[in-house]
Amino acid sequence: MRRLLALVLVLSSSWLLYHALGPLSGLDPVAMPRAIMNASNNPDFMMPFLGAVLGLLGGLTAFLGGAGGATIALVGGLIAAGFSLTAGQTISLTHHRFWESDALVGIGMVAIALLAAMVPQSDS
Repeated sequence: MRRLLALVLVLSSSWLLYHALGPLSGLDPVAMPRAIMNASNNPDFMMPFLGAVLGLLGGLTAFLGGAGGATIALVGGLIAAGFSLTAGQTISLTHHRFWESDALVGIGMVAIALLAAMVPQSDS
């Protein structure tokens, strides 16, 4: 059960990372790191990006059986959801597309990470 929850964490974090990198999607792989460095001063880009990277690393750590992976993913979800809500994004569903809201995806990451943290290590 823990590995299944970790896999869902990896998938939701990957979606959030894809959503955060959306404005930079037309660039070639050589120009992408420079574009990320230029966008690092923009908190509207950087906080969901940082939350997604932490969620992805934490989900992979939990999937591979490492200790603390769910906690890392929990911090990533809190960063993504907390900043999105602080920046004025609402948690209301528009046209039932919850996956388009960084706040709702971050809240989902927090819930899944809490569940993954509560499952015993022996039940992986």
